[in-house]
Amino acid sequence: MPHDSFIDPLISHVWHLIGRKSKRRNRKPEPHYSGGGNDNGSGGQRTSSMVNGSFNYAHDFVVQHATMIERAEYTIFNNNTVLESLEPYTMPEAAIDSSARDPPPKCHPGTRARILTTLETLIDNPNRQCGMVWLCGPAGTGKSAVAQTFAERCAGRNRLGAAFFFSRPNKRDRPEKVISTLAFQLAFHCSAYKSIIIRVLADDPHLLKKAMHVQFKQLILEPFSQLQAEGNESTRQPFLVLLDGMDECDGERAQRDLVKMIYDLVAFKRAFPIFWLICSRPEPHLTHTFLRLPDCRREELALDNECRDDVEKFLRHGFEALKVDYPDIIPPAWPNEEQVNVVLHFCSALFAAASVALNYISDHIYANPVERLTALVSFLECSQGIVGPAHPLISLDMLYTRILSEVPESIFPTT
Repeated sequence: MPHDSFIDPLISHVWHLIGRKSKRRNRKPEPHYSGGGNDNGSGGQRTSSMVNGSFNYAHDFVVQHATMIERAEYTIFNNNTVLESLEPYTMPEAAIDSSARDPPPKCHPGTRARILTTLETLIDNPNRQCGMVWLCGPAGTGKSAVAQTFAERCAGRNRLGAAFFFSRPNKRDRPEKVISTLAFQLAFHCSAYKSIIIRVLADDPHLLKKAMHVQFKQLILEPFSQLQAEGNESTRQPFLVLLDGMDECDGERAQRDLVKMIYDLVAFKRAFPIFWLICSRPEPHLTHTFLRLPDCRREELALDNECRDDVEKFLRHGFEALKVDYPDIIPPAWPNEEQVNVVLHFCSALFAAASVALNYISDHIYANPVERLTALVSFLECSQGIVGPAHPLISLDMLYTRILSEVPESIFPTT
């Protein structure tokens, strides 16, 4: 056998062995997999952590003097993370049980029975014409008290979804926070809805910075439409979503847009599982907007005899409560009917006026309701012809003027 023909195959075999040994020395251990399947393709699925590397399946090349840096990002969403990202876009002070509103206005027992019964009948009626009610009335007629009382009754039946109480003086008036606040509250009312919006917000982290109508569609319309299509138990009975003080939302355009969005929804989906209650003063732009919504139910809190009777109940109960608080000062026959009638004439049918009058009389700093009522009646009698039913808001303004006039000059600058 020729010498070359013997040496060449031997050298080739040696280099082959060296190469295999080098590969085994440099090979990284494979990750360990466990599970129900095997590795032959008949059961579980095996996936290498290096599949997505920069040199996936590469071979037959050499890299020398290289510095390689791999950077990977992993974003893990869970329920708490997503809801925490939603919370900064909400207005917790506007909720029904917010400490910022404590104590909230409520209807005195036995008052506003007609409107409360009407609202309860509407939310329970599956054949109602429209799932949207506008409750309107002048300032001081007790709209917020009706809204609070009705919402609490719904909450007692697990029928309250969400509530937003606007207040311009207290900075609860930002329209861009309305939908996100409602969504945040609804997530705790309905767990199935919560699961949906978690996915929605995870897929679009910038949704909360988008226009109000986009948020309304993706956080209200689409999720509940999906739940309704799936026959979810939470959509079997409508639940309340309340917007109180709509006229105090910042900007007339935002007010109109909110009203129209809600109406378009209930007009398009009459069986939608949300019963909307919007409360406001009858401001011209809102009155014009609601007049163009033919199916929207309108309820008005008028300054009528029923309202005056309710105010009288409220006042008389307040007087009786003061007699319990001050038994050593107040005689059993207090107040006399003449005093009651003077205060009633001043209050007309305004719950706000009656509330201010009682607060004035029961001021704990003076701690003498008898003297305070005497002073109030004297002031009101001197104002005859100015205060009274013909000018209810002027009456309230004059009482506030009286209260401010009693503030000591030393503390007036900070009052």
